[in-house]
Amino acid sequence: MRKVEERALYEALPDLWLQHVSREIPWEKQRAIMQAVVRYPRVAVASANSCGKTFIAARLAAWFLCLYRPAIVITTAPTDRQVSEILWREIRAFAAKAKAHGHPLGGKLFQTCRWEFGEDHFAIGFSTNESDPAKFQGFHAPHVLVIADEAAGISEKIFEGITAVLKGAHSRLLAIGNPCPYSKPKAGRIDDGVRRGLVSLRCGRSSASAENLEHLYPMRDGCEPHCSTKRKP
Repeated sequence: MRKVEERALYEALPDLWLQHVSREIPWEKQRAIMQAVVRYPRVAVASANSCGKTFIAARLAAWFLCLYRPAIVITTAPTDRQVSEILWREIRAFAAKAKAHGHPLGGKLFQTCRWEFGEDHFAIGFSTNESDPAKFQGFHAPHVLVIADEAAGISEKIFEGITAVLKGAHSRLLAIGNPCPYSKPKAGRIDDGVRRGLVSLRCGRSSASAENLEHLYPMRDGCEPHCSTKRKP
């Protein structure tokens, strides 16, 4: 397969890129999250704990940074611990795993929640604990991905700052957290200005088994569901 064709394939199917570089196979809902980020500008993921949403968010950060150039990936969460010890620990673990499988991802990956490929091509992580939307100023690139972890704890002012970053032709927001933040009216804060782009993915498991699926609700046009899939009884 030619490089151009391979890149186009991996841009469209990030789960295949994941299998290629780390031999990891995401489960059904994780694949749904990945495809939602490919298709929609705004994606909200509400799920129970231990569903693997942070796992897949870390891999989406790496996928976006490796497939699109120049690109900026910004990760944020309410506290420094949530940024550095959860999502970025997962990012570093994934980079190490890809390298161990013979696919080094490149760039310089620092312990300070920064991954640099070039002056205008990097990933950075910082907390929102100061509620200062100005933290998001000055980030401009043709391709931008913002990952908001534990989105329930992120203020309206911060989401206004995030929205200001997402002005490019190819910009994505992935907001993840427990189910409660995405009940109305809070989901609207992710939706402001890009109503047709919002997707809400509700994934839950009553046990550790990936077979116990609840719901997947893509949403658009004011958060009205246009599709749902449920686990068959």
